Amino acid sequence: MSFKHCLCIFILVFLTNCSKDSKELPPLTTEAKESIENYAKALVNSINQGDHKLIRDSFKYDAFPALVTNLSRSEQMVFDYIFDKDIRDDIKYHNVDLINQLHAGGGKVHLGQVSHGSGSSEIQLIVQWEGNFDFLKYRVAMIKEKPYLVDFGYLKQESWYSEQVKNMVLLNSKYTSLSEKRREAVIALKASNQALYEQDTVSAFEYLALIPKEFWVGHGLSIRKINYAAALGDSIYRATLEQEAQNSQSLFIQYQWAMVKEDTSSYLQQLDRMMTEVGNDELINTLIEQGLIWF
Repeated sequence: MSFKHCLCIFILVFLTNCSKDSKELPPLTTEAKESIENYAKALVNSINQGDHKLIRDSFKYDAFPALVTNLSRSEQMVFDYIFDKDIRDDIKYHNVDLINQLHAGGGKVHLGQVSHGSGSSEIQLIVQWEGNFDFLKYRVAMIKEKPYLVDFGYLKQESWYSEQVKNMVLLNSKYTSLSEKRREAVIALKASNQALYEQDTVSAFEYLALIPKEFWVGHGLSIRKINYAAALGDSIYRATLEQEAQNSQSLFIQYQWAMVKEDTSSYLQQLDRMMTEVGNDELINTLIEQGLIWF
């Protein structure tokens, strides 16, 4: 989730109370599963060809709100506001920017596994760059007998975008505009973001330490901290990784820490976790043998 949208959620006011129930999707038929698997192959081909049309037209934006469940009335009002104002455009930007960045940087996507749940499926994508790789996933639902994308996420965060949005809405509700902790978080995030814009990675890194621990929900801020530390030298990077690895069982953080401390047993354990999650073990092994790293 971008800083712009985090800040947008932070500054909204707290209102009143009630709840929203989740909606069950119908079970997938054999034909539906086959349709989704064919769609996954077409999606990979279209991305690699630089074609924006399929990913743009097959994301069902109106289905996304149903994934952000169990909100109070006030939280629901906050979500409805930011969905119409920012989130819909943020998803569109993500999908278009993915293709643009891949082609600008000589990247490519490969299909991992397609796993089917009770009412939706997950498409795992392996994103290959010149010196590293990453993992992107999409949630797919059958709507009017056609497969549509309804959510996305990165393995680094170990959460869906819908979950990240919900976490920010809940934080906004718990820490109101009068909260000192929220004021500290907003100021520190703004300062860190501005420092990074000014290419001052040292200050961007240091400002993150000023964000109250209550706002370190998920792995997003920890990964940002590690990325900044990687640009500040081996000693800072190692110390930061060690600290984060002690506080988190995140696959990405544990994988990075195992490589840095050269712990073969832990590295193989994290690699097994990665392959179980993503699939296409042969390709991942090939990328690693070619000297690419997950970063």
